[in-house]
Amino acid sequence: MIPRAVVYGLLLVVLLLPLWWLAQQPPLPAPGAAGPEVLPIALASEVEAPVPLAEVSTERACYVVGPFDSSEAALVFASRHLPDAREQVVREARSREVEAYRVYQQAAGDAGLALMRARSAGFSDAFLLTEGPRAGAVSLGYFEGRENALRRLEQARGAGLPARLQPVLSPQRFFWIDFHYPLAEGPSRIDTDGVTLVHRPCP
Repeated sequence: MIPRAVVYGLLLVVLLLPLWWLAQQPPLPAPGAAGPEVLPIALASEVEAPVPLAEVSTERACYVVGPFDSSEAALVFASRHLPDAREQVVREARSREVEAYRVYQQAAGDAGLALMRARSAGFSDAFLLTEGPRAGAVSLGYFEGRENALRRLEQARGAGLPARLQPVLSPQRFFWIDFHYPLAEGPSRIDTDGVTLVHRPCP
């Protein structure tokens, strides 16, 4: 049989165990006392979209207009159409454009003999070039249009001549006007009078 002392001890442990567990819990907050801070969670529909940074605006609007055939023509245009423009600068731009096409045969030896062969092949208008980088070559034709030049090139090669095609470049000069307006005073419309007006970044 189990001694009574052991039975009484077990009963005492069973009775005291709940009291010990309660003693280990943190005390409840007093009525009205503030609890721990809880951050609110915003719904996706309640979150405002980020506001974009304002675009940096310049204090002036810059343009270039042209081209003009001469600086005088650019100055006349500026006096008529840009009387209030600021810092007007007429600048020159140069380029080389194709003016025509030459079909020729570079003479490997005797230029006179090459000329005779070209004429005997049916190119009666052939002649020797005496000036420029192609001096000594036999000219087989000078054409403004590329198609006509290509046609003559095929005819010459079909006749057994070592013909070549050379674009003839012509130097060109153009003039442009750079200017700007303050944004507060900029024109709503500029009469370009047939020339090209381009908005450009301000320097």
